[in-house]
Amino acid sequence: MFKKIGAFSLALLFVLTASAAFAQAGKQFLVLPVKYNGPNTYKYLKEGVRMQLEKKLTWPGQYSPVKKDAGDVKFPSSEAQALRLCDQLGVDALVWASVNQMGSSTGVILEAAGRNGNKWRGETQVNINELPLWLESSAENIQGEVYQRPGYGEKKKSLEELTSEQRGDRQAPQNSSIIAGSSEGVTQPKIMTLNPNFRYEGGAQTPGRWRSQTLRFPSYSMVVGDGDGDGENEVFVLGKDYLHAYRYKDGKLEPLAKYDLVSNPSTTYLRLSIIDMDRDGAAELVITSRSYDRPDSSILSFKGGKFTELKTSIREYLATMNTPPTYQPTLVAQSRGRRGPFSDDMYEVTFNGKELVRVAKVPRPPYGTVFSMNYLPTRVRTRSWSSTRCSACACISPTSKASIRARRHSTPRWWALSLTTSSTAWAACRTAAR
Repeated sequence: MFKKIGAFSLALLFVLTASAAFAQAGKQFLVLPVKYNGPNTYKYLKEGVRMQLEKKLTWPGQYSPVKKDAGDVKFPSSEAQALRLCDQLGVDALVWASVNQMGSSTGVILEAAGRNGNKWRGETQVNINELPLWLESSAENIQGEVYQRPGYGEKKKSLEELTSEQRGDRQAPQNSSIIAGSSEGVTQPKIMTLNPNFRYEGGAQTPGRWRSQTLRFPSYSMVVGDGDGDGENEVFVLGKDYLHAYRYKDGKLEPLAKYDLVSNPSTTYLRLSIIDMDRDGAAELVITSRSYDRPDSSILSFKGGKFTELKTSIREYLATMNTPPTYQPTLVAQSRGRRGPFSDDMYEVTFNGKELVRVAKVPRPPYGTVFSMNYLPTRVRTRSWSSTRCSACACISPTSKASIRARRHSTPRWWALSLTTSSTAWAACRTAAR
């Protein structure tokens, strides 16, 4: 028995030692709470910017974010203060940012300092729609200048100069259902193409897989459906300058037609949806964009194998949603808000061939938009998140960082799953007749 206890003790000691060594292998960085100055409409940026930075500044195996109570920590005003803060907080790098919001214009000051003595500072004034791109670019610069990560910031190198270990985070995904495209001709080391691909079950024991040819243009959205009513699905890809239509034929995507899109710096394409609104077997295509800070949507037909405009310049955001009680795809609309990008009201709409007609108001959870929510059947499993119930509003708030909430209403049973406009928290809204 003593031998068994001794063996167990040695094994436990080995595991603990190995775990400690593994934990010390990587370095840690801390993003201080963001300072925000602006209207409450955009206050979500305070948490959204912090979470975006934590995600983009992570260097797998090298630098990882750490959670600390730093609400009372003041921003360092000098390099020496930054180094002292790194030592006091026990981190290898410190990042802090301030956001000033005026209308749709966002001003950001972002700074970072490392215990290694390296530092970086960036400042910008951009449209709120361009903020994610600026944060991503700044995070790359911080990784290069502060982390000294090869291929980032001013230390960019060609892909051939990097070792396989340094390229490890750019390897193809391990999910067997996803196929990474060819990287031939790609000079920037961080770029990896991912082709639209489809997975078919070739047999009970031998599942098949097919990959399209490389499509050499950036895309915003893709849908699959029968647009011409011939009983065969087409593939529609919303690109930067065109809406492309393809059909699978002879092992590849065959181009069928393309539709010219409005191309200007003020237009941002958001969503491509497909729905058979008149139930004639040929689905219509709905394009939604944001132009000059206003919604701009269009409805197109693909009958006869060519694109035809049914309605353009619709001043509402449009998308499809599976609404109760049938949970069939339904076209929903949401206007621009008076003090924010989205209004508080969302409507189920139909298209009579000339105009959009509002049918019914769609209930939505807080921050729910046509792009960030959908309905689910009443039997929804939330896995194993622990939760606490609030007696005041009957909401369930799990203790995990996922921030899932369920709220009871007085209408028939349904679930709404929503991602807030800040892209930082999920909310699940349940209505149940009591």
